Amino acid sequence: MKASLLLIACGALIAENPARADVVVEGRTLPWTATIPSGWVGGTYEKIEKILVEGGTDSGKKKLDEILRPMLAEAKEVDALFYHLDVQGTGTKTLSSLRINVVGLDLEPFSGEKHRADFWSSFAKQLRKDFPDGATVEVTHDGSGTTGGRKAYQGIFLATLPAGGKVYTVLYVIAYAPGKAHVWRLRADSEKFPDRVKELEAIVNSLKYRSE
Repeated sequence: MKASLLLIACGALIAENPARADVVVEGRTLPWTATIPSGWVGGTYEKIEKILVEGGTDSGKKKLDEILRPMLAEAKEVDALFYHLDVQGTGTKTLSSLRINVVGLDLEPFSGEKHRADFWSSFAKQLRKDFPDGATVEVTHDGSGTTGGRKAYQGIFLATLPAGGKVYTVLYVIAYAPGKAHVWRLRADSEKFPDRVKELEAIVNSLKYRSE
């Protein structure tokens, strides 16, 4: 492991050499674990905060702090938050992110395609607020299946920016318990999206829920 810079502290990580740097992390508000592929940095709010307050003056620690510090405010509001370090060759300034949260949501009606279509359409309208004026957002995929033995639903959205760049957002919603959904939101520039969505698939396939 000495051949790469790999700092792991209570579930937060950074790896400059992505080879064999996958780690298992756990959520903040639900009893879950999943394997996060190398290249992602982050974790729960508590884990990120702990790393930031730990001492260290080497270049690796400074780089880690620079990435994690801007994440604190958002991480405090969610179950876990990750950014991806690969920012080369993108068509926009969008940094790939994975935002994991627990929300109160009744997913029973999601078994109906019309209900999902209405929900995805409403979510697409909300997404427009994340982008500059003149951007458009369309629903490009509607899917359903199971994850961790629970029903899951996926919507994929494509935002086309005024300058021509494209950004994808994936909303992966897992029916954790009646009235409670475990929501995974991936966002990535269109150039990075094929790789990032494959990683999301691997992550949710590794997802395990423990008994509360």
